[in-house]
Amino acid sequence: MTNKPSARTLPCVFEGFFAKYLESQLVSCKPEENQKWRHASANAVVEWIDSFAKYFPELFLLRDSLDNYSICEKHYNQIIASKSFLNKLITANDFEKNNDQWKRLRTNEDEDIILQQNYESLMLELSNTKNALAKFWISMNKICWTYKWI
Repeated sequence: MTNKPSARTLPCVFEGFFAKYLESQLVSCKPEENQKWRHASANAVVEWIDSFAKYFPELFLLRDSLDNYSICEKHYNQIIASKSFLNKLITANDFEKNNDQWKRLRTNEDEDIILQQNYESLMLELSNTKNALAKFWISMNKICWTYKWI
């Protein structure tokens, strides 16, 4: 049986995410002398890491090497001990999805307006062409009758 290194000596699994995901409002990892550290491979932490991997894709890559990471007290308190941070991410993600759907809907509405305008323009052009063609045939018939070509 091998001894695990002390959690305090391992890097925090969320270290660096603070700068990369500013919009997530993840706290920065500032190790303090009396701070408590936990192994990232602990069952409670692993379950939460799986939940957060959707929002922090790098966690998928770290999943198989959690023995090499710890979680600092700040991140443990923000992420593991409270569901509020996960709920905040879920809410933000839902808002973003709805916003994207609204943008797509809005884009589709704009495209529909443009298509409708193009359709109306083409129908007017078709009508004008039909009228011009009808006038042309009337003229041709008059010419033919005049010269008795028919």
